[in-house]
Amino acid sequence: GPVREGTTYRQSMRHPLGFKVSTDYVLTAFERPRTLSFQATSGGPLRPQGTFDLTPVDSGTTDVRYSLRYRPRGLGWLAAPFLPIAGLLFRRQTSSLGKAKEVIEAR
Repeated sequence: GPVREGTTYRQSMRHPLGFKVSTDYVLTAFERPRTLSFQATSGGPLRPQGTFDLTPVDSGTTDVRYSLRYRPRGLGWLAAPFLPIAGLLFRRQTSSLGKAKEVIEAR
């Protein structure tokens, strides 16, 4: 169906330690062609929120701003020592910026 707030998707990638990780996400905001925000809903103890903001600069050029937030709750504080590893995982998502732009600008 159409991409909109509430759309869910699954992403699989290789963890820095070598094993495969699958994470489910739900889109929490989608304002074509500028913003796509998501919330992780599965895939481990961390449930980050992220946003892609796209701003046209000139013909054929777009600035992309990617932010990621994590607020530990309950036993999530136990994950604090592992946050540097999580940071590596989520930084790898920047390789998918081309696809994010394609999805946001799709007609």
